[in-house]
Amino acid sequence: MIDLKKTIEPVRLTWSPSAQAVFGLLQYTDKKELYSLADIMFITNSAFMINIHPETVYGAGPTLFSPFHLMGSGLLAMGFDIGVCFSEIPATPEQLEVYVNFMKNSVDKGLPVIGWDLFCPEFGIIYGYDHDKQELYARDAERDGIIPYSEINNRRFTCIHATAILDSNPVDPMDTLQDSLQRAIQFSDETDRPLSSDYRHGIPGYDAWIQHLRLDIRTDAAW
Repeated sequence: MIDLKKTIEPVRLTWSPSAQAVFGLLQYTDKKELYSLADIMFITNSAFMINIHPETVYGAGPTLFSPFHLMGSGLLAMGFDIGVCFSEIPATPEQLEVYVNFMKNSVDKGLPVIGWDLFCPEFGIIYGYDHDKQELYARDAERDGIIPYSEINNRRFTCIHATAILDSNPVDPMDTLQDSLQRAIQFSDETDRPLSSDYRHGIPGYDAWIQHLRLDIRTDAAW
């Protein structure tokens, strides 16, 4: 059994689970003293991740960005090399073996991985495993617990996904800042679309929100 758990309480320091997961993973790296949670919110652009459907203002809008948008680009900006493991579910036995080995290889090196849809449909940290018991140890905003290997395929959404740090390279903090600012500007200009084109983000996202609020006001007035 290998267990890398560190106690960082409370589990939910932010309502942005992807940024929370990056911050949690950062605590196991050589850059843990360099970046605060507020820094991570900026570097991952999580602080700007508004994404609004003009008609429904559906709460899942921010989750429509890919894991690379939410975490990968920020990790690269901080000087990390990353690896990703992804499979649609139900995954084949071979794909599940790749997924478990991906976790084990990272944990064996002292680095947890960021996983999707562990106990709730958000990002969290997988920090350990017991291969004899066929179990992964994980935590997210919902709880800290065990995921049997046999349950990996029983996710509530369409995939299993994990992001790992493979290596850490020196980087000038000003380069990280410049990269983060450029991505924030691209996001605000809506030049980098999320997975669904029906949603609006950046500055147009605020316009879509205002549009919906005005519609609500007119509807209420009609009653």
